[in-house]
Amino acid sequence: MVRTIDEVYERLQKGMKSDKTGLYFEFRGKILASYLPKEMLEKIGIEPTEDFKPLELNEETIINEMKEYFPFAVDKAICERGISASRSVEHYEEWIWLLGDDKFLEEIRETEYAWYGKPILLKIAKKYGFDYSELE
Repeated sequence: MVRTIDEVYERLQKGMKSDKTGLYFEFRGKILASYLPKEMLEKIGIEPTEDFKPLELNEETIINEMKEYFPFAVDKAICERGISASRSVEHYEEWIWLLGDDKFLEEIRETEYAWYGKPILLKIAKKYGFDYSELE
């Protein structure tokens, strides 16, 4: 079941508060923030652009975001782009968390991060029906 706005807000707020590196928003927080109303973002010190419109927090929108991002993630893995490839996996962890699929989230977190995340991306592709031909 897809997370609620309050759950997303709480996760983003907690991540922002515990961030020691200043990279939480860049690596994970942007995914969460894109689903929150402007007022909630402003409460935790994030200033969205004037034309910001939150994405609808539903399964279809989240999976569409995941699918659109997938070729980029695959490219980062294939081209062995270390940090970018690991960030791609982190993005997927947040989307899967948003979907409320805790069992699958745990499964991919337990999957060895090898070959720039290819085994993880392959599992994600098979689960959500994305084209994974470039990963094989």
